[in-house]
Amino acid sequence: MHPYSHRIFSQARHPNHFLWTSLIRGYSLLHCHHTTTFSLYSQMKLHLHPSSSTPPLNFNIDFIFSTLLKLAATICSLSAGSQLHGQMIFAGGYLHCARKVFDEMVDRDVVSWTIMVVGYCRVREMAMAEELFHKVPVKGHRITE
Repeated sequence: MHPYSHRIFSQARHPNHFLWTSLIRGYSLLHCHHTTTFSLYSQMKLHLHPSSSTPPLNFNIDFIFSTLLKLAATICSLSAGSQLHGQMIFAGGYLHCARKVFDEMVDRDVVSWTIMVVGYCRVREMAMAEELFHKVPVKGHRITE
Protein backbone atom coordinates (compact mmCIF):
# COMPACT_ATOMS: atom_id res chain seq x y z
CA MET A 1 0.00 0.00 0.00
CA HIS A 2 1.32 3.36 -0.89
CA PRO A 3 2.13 5.59 2.11
CA TYR A 4 0.02 8.27 0.45
CA SER A 5 -3.14 6.20 0.93
CA HIS A 6 -2.43 5.72 4.60
CA ARG A 7 -1.64 9.44 4.98
CA ILE A 8 -4.99 10.37 3.40
CA PHE A 9 -6.76 7.91 5.72
CA SER A 10 -5.01 9.33 8.79
CA GLN A 11 -6.27 12.82 7.91
CA ALA A 12 -9.92 11.75 8.04
CA ARG A 13 -11.45 13.14 11.23
CA HIS A 14 -13.97 10.33 11.64
CA PRO A 15 -13.09 7.43 9.35
CA ASN A 16 -16.15 5.27 8.71
CA HIS A 17 -16.46 1.54 8.02
CA PHE A 18 -15.85 2.06 4.32
CA LEU A 19 -12.55 3.87 4.84
CA TRP A 20 -11.33 1.32 7.38
CA THR A 21 -12.32 -1.59 5.17
CA SER A 22 -10.67 -0.03 2.11
CA LEU A 23 -7.40 0.49 3.96
CA ILE A 24 -7.47 -3.02 5.45
CA ARG A 25 -8.24 -4.52 2.04
CA GLY A 26 -5.38 -2.59 0.44
CA TYR A 27 -2.88 -3.81 3.01
CA SER A 28 -4.19 -7.38 2.78
CA LEU A 29 -3.29 -7.47 -0.91
CA LEU A 30 0.33 -6.81 0.06
CA HIS A 31 1.07 -10.06 1.86
CA CYS A 32 4.30 -8.64 3.30
CA HIS A 33 2.19 -6.29 5.45
CA HIS A 34 0.06 -8.92 7.18
CA THR A 35 0.95 -7.65 10.67
CA THR A 36 -0.17 -4.15 9.69
CA THR A 37 -3.40 -5.54 8.21
CA PHE A 38 -4.39 -7.36 11.41
CA SER A 39 -3.30 -4.38 13.50
CA LEU A 40 -5.55 -2.09 11.44
CA TYR A 41 -8.48 -4.45 12.02
CA SER A 42 -7.88 -4.27 15.78
CA GLN A 43 -7.61 -0.48 15.60
CA MET A 44 -10.85 -0.33 13.60
CA LYS A 45 -12.72 -2.31 16.25
CA LEU A 46 -11.41 -0.05 19.02
CA HIS A 47 -12.03 3.15 17.08
CA LEU A 48 -15.52 2.38 15.80
CA HIS A 49 -16.81 0.17 18.62
CA PRO A 50 -14.80 0.76 21.82
CA SER A 51 -17.20 -1.21 24.02
CA SER A 52 -17.41 -4.29 21.78
CA SER A 53 -14.93 -6.86 20.50
CA THR A 54 -16.93 -7.40 17.31
CA PRO A 55 -18.31 -5.09 14.62
CA PRO A 56 -21.98 -4.03 14.93
CA LEU A 57 -24.80 -5.85 13.16
CA ASN A 58 -25.19 -3.12 10.54
CA PHE A 59 -21.58 -3.49 9.39
CA ASN A 60 -20.81 -5.69 6.38
CA ILE A 61 -18.82 -8.23 8.36
CA ASP A 62 -18.81 -10.78 5.55
CA PHE A 63 -16.49 -8.61 3.46
CA ILE A 64 -14.00 -7.71 6.19
CA PHE A 65 -13.88 -11.26 7.53
CA SER A 66 -13.46 -12.82 4.10
CA THR A 67 -10.57 -10.42 3.41
CA LEU A 68 -8.87 -11.26 6.70
CA LEU A 69 -9.52 -15.01 6.47
CA LYS A 70 -8.02 -15.08 2.98
CA LEU A 71 -4.94 -13.31 4.31
CA ALA A 72 -4.67 -15.72 7.26
CA ALA A 73 -4.81 -18.65 4.82
CA THR A 74 -2.27 -17.05 2.47
CA ILE A 75 0.27 -16.57 5.27
CA CYS A 76 -0.62 -19.97 6.80
CA SER A 77 -1.65 -18.51 10.16
CA LEU A 78 -3.91 -21.04 11.85
CA SER A 79 -4.01 -18.88 14.98
CA ALA A 80 -5.29 -15.80 13.14
CA GLY A 81 -7.77 -17.90 11.17
CA SER A 82 -9.15 -19.52 14.32
CA GLN A 83 -9.54 -16.17 16.09
CA LEU A 84 -11.31 -14.66 13.09
CA HIS A 85 -13.60 -17.67 12.77
CA GLY A 86 -14.68 -17.28 16.39
CA GLN A 87 -15.29 -13.55 15.95
CA MET A 88 -17.25 -14.24 12.77
CA ILE A 89 -19.61 -16.61 14.52
CA PHE A 90 -19.94 -14.34 17.54
CA ALA A 91 -20.72 -11.36 15.32
CA GLY A 92 -23.42 -13.32 13.51
CA GLY A 93 -21.62 -13.70 10.20
CA TYR A 94 -21.95 -17.00 8.41
CA LEU A 95 -24.24 -18.26 11.17
CA HIS A 96 -25.90 -20.79 8.86
CA CYS A 97 -22.48 -22.32 8.10
CA ALA A 98 -21.58 -22.35 11.78
CA ARG A 99 -24.83 -24.15 12.57
CA LYS A 100 -24.11 -26.80 9.97
CA VAL A 101 -20.67 -27.44 11.49
CA PHE A 102 -22.19 -27.40 14.99
CA ASP A 103 -24.86 -29.93 14.00
CA GLU A 104 -22.19 -32.26 12.61
CA MET A 105 -19.96 -32.05 15.71
CA VAL A 106 -19.63 -35.30 17.62
CA ASP A 107 -18.58 -33.73 20.93
CA ARG A 108 -20.02 -30.32 21.68
CA ASP A 109 -18.56 -28.48 24.64
CA VAL A 110 -19.81 -25.51 26.64
CA VAL A 111 -17.94 -23.11 24.33
CA SER A 112 -19.56 -24.43 21.14
CA TRP A 113 -23.04 -24.32 22.71
CA THR A 114 -22.48 -20.80 24.03
CA ILE A 115 -21.12 -19.44 20.76
CA MET A 116 -24.13 -20.74 18.85
CA VAL A 117 -26.70 -19.40 21.32
CA VAL A 118 -24.98 -16.00 21.49
CA GLY A 119 -24.65 -15.94 17.69
CA TYR A 120 -28.41 -16.37 17.30
CA CYS A 121 -29.03 -13.67 19.92
CA ARG A 122 -26.72 -11.22 18.13
CA VAL A 123 -28.75 -11.53 14.92
CA ARG A 124 -31.96 -11.35 16.93
CA GLU A 125 -33.11 -14.88 16.12
CA MET A 126 -34.40 -15.43 19.63
CA ALA A 127 -36.57 -18.44 18.79
CA MET A 128 -33.53 -20.32 17.46
CA ALA A 129 -31.42 -19.19 20.43
CA GLU A 130 -34.08 -20.39 22.86
CA GLU A 131 -34.56 -23.68 21.03
CA LEU A 132 -30.83 -24.36 21.12
CA PHE A 133 -30.55 -23.21 24.74
CA HIS A 134 -33.13 -25.78 25.81
CA LYS A 135 -31.11 -28.50 24.09
CA VAL A 136 -27.94 -27.72 26.07
CA PRO A 137 -27.15 -30.85 28.08
CA VAL A 138 -27.22 -30.75 31.85
CA LYS A 139 -23.77 -31.27 33.36
CA GLY A 140 -23.03 -34.97 33.56
CA HIS A 141 -25.67 -35.95 30.96
CA ARG A 142 -25.20 -36.52 27.23
CA ILE A 143 -27.70 -35.73 24.51
CA THR A 144 -28.41 -38.52 22.08
CA GLU A 145 -30.09 -37.45 18.88
